[in-house]
Amino acid sequence: MSLFELFEQIVAAEGKEIELTLPEEGINLLTLEILKKEAGRRGKTLKLRSSGPRSKRLITLLEEGAEPEPIRIIRGGRFGLPKIHLDLAFIKRVGLIPLLLLGILLLLGGGGWWGLNYLPRAEVVLTLKPIPMVKEIAVSADTQATEIDAEKGLIPGTKLTIEEEGQKSTPATGTATVGEKAKGTVTFINCNDTTDVTFTAGTQIKPVGKNLIYVIDSNVVGVPKRVGGICGTKDGTVTAEKIGPSYNLADATNFDFVTNYSNSIYDAGSATGAISGGESHEVTIVASADQAKVLDELKKELLDKGKTDLADQAGLDQVVIQEVIKQEVVEEKFAQAVGEQAEEVGLTLKMKFTVIVYKDEDLKGLVSQVLGGLVPENYELFPSEMEIETLEPKLGDKKLDFSAKIAAQVVPKLDLEGIKRELSARDVASAQEYLASLSNVSAYELRLWPNLPENLRRIPRSTKRINVKLRTETEED
Repeated sequence: MSLFELFEQIVAAEGKEIELTLPEEGINLLTLEILKKEAGRRGKTLKLRSSGPRSKRLITLLEEGAEPEPIRIIRGGRFGLPKIHLDLAFIKRVGLIPLLLLGILLLLGGGGWWGLNYLPRAEVVLTLKPIPMVKEIAVSADTQATEIDAEKGLIPGTKLTIEEEGQKSTPATGTATVGEKAKGTVTFINCNDTTDVTFTAGTQIKPVGKNLIYVIDSNVVGVPKRVGGICGTKDGTVTAEKIGPSYNLADATNFDFVTNYSNSIYDAGSATGAISGGESHEVTIVASADQAKVLDELKKELLDKGKTDLADQAGLDQVVIQEVIKQEVVEEKFAQAVGEQAEEVGLTLKMKFTVIVYKDEDLKGLVSQVLGGLVPENYELFPSEMEIETLEPKLGDKKLDFSAKIAAQVVPKLDLEGIKRELSARDVASAQEYLASLSNVSAYELRLWPNLPENLRRIPRSTKRINVKLRTETEED
C-alpha cells in the first residue's frame, strides 16, 4: 500500500478516529510522521495497527517520540539554502508554475537529505574480551561511619529495630489418669484392758491378703479399753491411697495396720460398710513438648514477619542480611501450664528483631576503590558483570562484619564518544570497516532504524542518535 493510498483512507474516513493497518513494506518512520500530521490537520485521531514485526517496531518508535529534528537553515552552516533574488520580469519570463515546481523539488531534496542524515537511529554493540579478577576483602558496615573508607574497609551502616507480636495455639497431646479415691468407715478395736487408745490420722491400714493401702482420715480418739473380755471398738473413716475402682471393697472386709499398732492387742477391725467411690479415667493435658512446639512455630512466624517489615523499613537501596538478624523475646505468656487439663495450649509472644543494613552502592563503591589500584593501565572494571558474595556475616552492637568475595571483569578502556564521532554520517560498509578495525573489540553488531533500502542506509550525522553498548564474551544474551 502506497503513501497516496493511505492518504486516501484518511481523507475518506468519516469519523473523528481513523484506524489504519500498516503494511510491512513500503513505509518508514517519516511516512508515519506525515500521516499523523495530516490526520491532525483534519481534526482526526490516527490509530495505527501493525501487520507484522517491522510495522510494530515503527509504531513503537513513533509512540516513543522518535521525531525528526527540525531543519535549521543557518547561513554558512552545513545545510543552508542559497538566497534567490527574483524580480517580476524574471517570473514572467520563466513562468510561475515552473518556479513553484523548482521550489518544491528543492524542499523535497533538502528534506530527504535531512531525513537520511538526522532521522535514523543507530545502535552499536561492541564485544570485549575480559580479564577475570577474583578477590576477597574484609568489610564492616559501621553505624558510626558517615562515608566510605577503603583503607579501613568501612562503609556506612544503619541499625534497624522492629517489634512483632502474635498469638498461636496448638492441640495438647499429653495424657493423665484422674479420678476419685475410694472412701469408707472401718471399726477400730482396742483389746488393751488398762487404757483407752487413740489411732492417729495418717496411719496406714490394708485389707488382709491384699496390697492396697488406706489412710485414716482423722484421729480416732478414745477407743475404749477391753472390759470383761470384750474389746472396745470405735468407727473411723479411711481413704484409699490412690484413685481407681480397684480400691472399692465389700462390706465386712478385715484390715491390718501396716506399720503402727502391730501389737496383737490392737486391730484395725473391719469395714462397717462397703468402701466405695473409687474411679479413674484418662484426660488430655498440656505437655512440655506442646509448649515447646507452639513457641517454636510462633517464633518462626514472627521472624518471617520481622524479615519482611525490616526489608520494608530498609528500602530498596539497602541490603538486609537475614541470617544475622538478632532475635530477642520481649514477652512470653502461655495460656495453660504444663500438666493442666486442656484440649490445646495457647501462647502470646512479643519479639524484637535487630539488624544493621548498608547501601548496595556503598559496597560497590568500596569494592571499586579497592580494586581500582589493581586494574592494569588502559583497562577498567566492567561493573555490569561484577558479582559480590557476602561470607561469614557477624552482627555486633554497632557493626556488621563480613567478607566480600568479588568476582569482577576487567575490560579495555574505549573512547565511546570518539567512536560515535568516527561513525557519524558513514554508510554501512564504511561503518563496518571502521568497527572491524578497532583493536580491542573482538566482535561487533550494528543495528539501524528505520529499515531503509541498502543504498540509503547510513549512520546518523548526530552523535546523540548513536547508542554504543558494551558487552563481554562471557555475558549471556
